[in-house]
Amino acid sequence: MIQLAYTSDASDNLASGEIFKIIETSSSNNLRDDLTGMLIFANDRFFQIVEGEPAAIDSLVVRLETDPRHHSIQVLHRQEIGERSFPRWRMERVRIANGSVPEALANVSSGVRALVRQFLDGSAASEKAA
Repeated sequence: MIQLAYTSDASDNLASGEIFKIIETSSSNNLRDDLTGMLIFANDRFFQIVEGEPAAIDSLVVRLETDPRHHSIQVLHRQEIGERSFPRWRMERVRIANGSVPEALANVSSGVRALVRQFLDGSAASEKAA
């Protein structure tokens, strides 16, 4: 089993309601493909962790690369794992409070939590610059 973490930038024309559609569609597709994971959306950027068998992860990456709702995908982490960090989440949107790493990420490795922290720090810096 593989755990993959990536970031991407939302397309300029991404409507606010699209985030809910992404979660809904991802949940359905992930059930079909036996994938689990979570999504953070902050300041027009995505951070996602997805877990599953390598072939399912690779198929997902191909779909993500052609999805017009985002661009500039950067894979930050791809690692073999023995068990899922999100066994019950087909795709869950994790909300951010006060820019801190959510408790929902307690089961992921410290390295992945550090990637989330970097993402959140970068998003905060982008917000201040805007």
